[in-house]
Amino acid sequence: MASKEAARIVALERAPDADDLGLGAGLRPVQLQALSRIKAAGGGIVAAGVGHGKFLISILAPTVLASKRALLLVPPPLLQQTRDELEKWRQIYPVIDGLTVAAYSTLSTMQGRRMLLELAPDLIVADEAHALRRLESARTKRLIEFYQKNPSARFVALSGTMTARSLKDFSHLSEIALRHLSPVPRSFRALRSWSRCVDVRPDEPPTAADYRDIKPLTDRYQMKARESFRERFASGPGVVATTSQGYEGSLTFAPVEYALTPAQEKSLEDLDQLWRTPDGRDLCTAAELARTRRQILTGYYTRWSPMPPREWLAARSIWSKAAREYLARNRSGIDSLGLVAKAAERGEGSPALLAAWEVWEPVRGYPEPPTVAVWITGHVVDLAVELALTSDRPTLLWSESPHILEAIGDRLPCYGGGVEPDASGTVSIALSRRAHGTGRNLQSFADSLTIGLPPSCAVFEQLIGRTHRTGQTADVVQLHYMSARGVGVKQERASLARDARYIETMTGQATKYTAGAWLK
Repeated sequence: MASKEAARIVALERAPDADDLGLGAGLRPVQLQALSRIKAAGGGIVAAGVGHGKFLISILAPTVLASKRALLLVPPPLLQQTRDELEKWRQIYPVIDGLTVAAYSTLSTMQGRRMLLELAPDLIVADEAHALRRLESARTKRLIEFYQKNPSARFVALSGTMTARSLKDFSHLSEIALRHLSPVPRSFRALRSWSRCVDVRPDEPPTAADYRDIKPLTDRYQMKARESFRERFASGPGVVATTSQGYEGSLTFAPVEYALTPAQEKSLEDLDQLWRTPDGRDLCTAAELARTRRQILTGYYTRWSPMPPREWLAARSIWSKAAREYLARNRSGIDSLGLVAKAAERGEGSPALLAAWEVWEPVRGYPEPPTVAVWITGHVVDLAVELALTSDRPTLLWSESPHILEAIGDRLPCYGGGVEPDASGTVSIALSRRAHGTGRNLQSFADSLTIGLPPSCAVFEQLIGRTHRTGQTADVVQLHYMSARGVGVKQERASLARDARYIETMTGQATKYTAGAWLK
């Protein structure tokens, strides 16, 4: 029997057409549509691709919702850029006076709690809302806590990558923004069933009961589960989901091969077989394994400095092995180390897990030390710098970690977190992907370079969107990605392709991954 949630979602009315909101000339059709739907629903989910003008939507949403005290949240590196842009557009459009701009990172601190108490916003607008994807993050918990205490406040979320691999990526944001109008299940049971039917990697395969739960939706649209959700989501109240890219210029992806050293090959072999770093540190999750693999392919790994006490290392090794095995085998929806620890704390889990917990629990409060890079070889970074310096056009070299920027040194201008990059496009530069890979307008560059491929299609889309966007004047935008000879990127390409299919079938939004030409 289908849940009441399925019936509610199927019965939602279609979103209204765009209205003349009296905001002035120059707004694009998608911006007018978004603002009209936000006004009608009292909140919104704007899943618009890169280059569709989300910034104006974010600063005019408070106007159409008649907000008195609005808070606009942005990634920390975009804080000053956003404030500068806001003052520029105030001269053209009716932006409310009571709009405060703050960084997401503020929410994670006690200062963030004070800010919310003192400001008491009646509306929060989250630009680049994928920053709130993880329910376990402090910033997301703080946001949910605020709306539990202030249910009358409204919420608008905007992102070009609203979902990466799961319906759970944004279900909580849809709930806060649209409440009873949300096209995403609001109950835990229905959300779990629908996620199993549509996610890239569900916690477990969908059952007959899961398919029965989503059947009213698939019957309504006569399509498969993902496609049916897309139709319902895109036409729902308060939702805007673009289907085209904001910029349609040519885009190519070209590999650059390099050779691994014997030391790298041995480190990769031990990593894959033992789930252990070159210095003997045991890994727990597939995400840790993938991150360490990318590091070794780049030429380094990280180790703790100073080294923790031996008893802590031994206990952590026992716990890591037990937690890794439990994550791989459990069928209860537990999918992170934090949830495994909470289950063990409650006395739940396998005998092996609970025995490991008894060893780990007394010492787990020891603070994990900072890490330093241990370089196996520098030739991969050297090649990346050489490619950036000898390219026919100025190139963006994207860095996955501060350790790579440190290794580049003064050979290229390097821009990590908290530093405004030179966006003139006149010289090659190296940028932190985490600090500058979202929201930056870098269309003065047409060439970019990565060591390996980004870890997910959502990251890939954001990265390519920095240069492949409105305002780009080059005939062709190109990404060169470095690939280790004999290892290749077949597995990474397959993973990105799965993510891209998910994004396109769930939201209807064309991805740059499939729009670009992959050269051999």
